[in-house]
Amino acid sequence: MVEDLRPEQVTELDRLKLETRRSERELSETMARIQESVAAPPILATVRRVGRLMDGQISTLDEAMEELKAAMLRLIESADGLRGSTVRKVVEVLSPSQTVKVLAAVAEFQLRIRSWGLQRDQQS
Repeated sequence: MVEDLRPEQVTELDRLKLETRRSERELSETMARIQESVAAPPILATVRRVGRLMDGQISTLDEAMEELKAAMLRLIESADGLRGSTVRKVVEVLSPSQTVKVLAAVAEFQLRIRSWGLQRDQQS
């Protein structure tokens, strides 16, 4: 497919690739911070005492878990937003016939992945 692209399309897609990698790296760093927060001493100590928790400590743990859940949901929404904006930008660079080819290839890929997953489920 690269041979079907005009030089300016290749340049623009390369730029988009770099921009997307930078955004992915930021998301990965955010994920690492979230994971590190789970191992933070106050949360970890509370989790280790789960069998001996009192009401005040349970609400502290619940609050921490809600904050963690909210952070994870924001991260997932950001990742979804990045995927969507990347697709929109790719489509803006491509011609209509190139866009149709790419979207058809993506659809075929998704169908094959789903089929493979169903086969794996049946084997289990």
